[in-house]
Amino acid sequence: LPVWYLEGTAELYATHVFDKSTGRWRFAAMPVDVAAMPGWGRLGMLRRDVRRGRLPRFDALAGLWKSEHEKIETYAWSWAFVRFLASHPTLGKSFRELGRHLGDGRFEATFERVFRPEFESLQFEWQLAARDLVPGFDFRRAAIRFRRSQPLPAKGGSTAVVAGRGWQSTGLRLRKGRSFRVVATGRFTLAEKPRPWVSTADGISFRYHAGLPLGRLVGVVQPKRVAADRPPKIHSLGSRAEFVPETDGTLFLRLNDFFSELADNTGTVDVEVVPSGP
Repeated sequence: LPVWYLEGTAELYATHVFDKSTGRWRFAAMPVDVAAMPGWGRLGMLRRDVRRGRLPRFDALAGLWKSEHEKIETYAWSWAFVRFLASHPTLGKSFRELGRHLGDGRFEATFERVFRPEFESLQFEWQLAARDLVPGFDFRRAAIRFRRSQPLPAKGGSTAVVAGRGWQSTGLRLRKGRSFRVVATGRFTLAEKPRPWVSTADGISFRYHAGLPLGRLVGVVQPKRVAADRPPKIHSLGSRAEFVPETDGTLFLRLNDFFSELADNTGTVDVEVVPSGP
């Protein structure tokens, strides 16, 4: 069996908490308060790597166990990938199927069958999730709903971005090196307590996530193939922006927020995407 699975699963069950209401231990828990797990530190390790520009694709994990098996970060990345698969609302079922083939020699064949058909989308979503993995990460609201995309029409296209979800496909494919203009309108709420935090796509500048104001419209382009072991490039857009994609691909958008704080977000913004160059 692959080491990423064995060690990642061991790490998964290592995060356990005591539920005082039931008097029982709960294993494979996603950390909500890392202070309750002194000495664990996996999320901090991932954040340091991401700040240094390192975020391994899934395909790179097997290689890490050959070249960096002695580093604790290799255990952290394996935990993160297993955590991602196990907690994902749609991928979780396929991940659990792997567990039924631990001793029959069909593990690798099952992995190829259940994950390879949409593997590039999986790698894209994995890197976006790992880039912003925080305590209490809301895997259900963060899950991407992929849909068929089409080339951006000459007159442009439009979409709505929901405040209470993570990355959302516009269904619009952009061309590398072509300039595009994005215009976002509307207001939404980022929190209800202690009072409503109402924002536009420019965001609220008294609190930041990933170096940008909370609520700011951001974008990322899904390439045809994820080839780099580094965080995806995120474009800060706001209410109005022009940008030039560095790769052909589908445009994804979201309103910047911690992935642990999506549940109390309400509202949407309407976004227009139009070509701005020849």
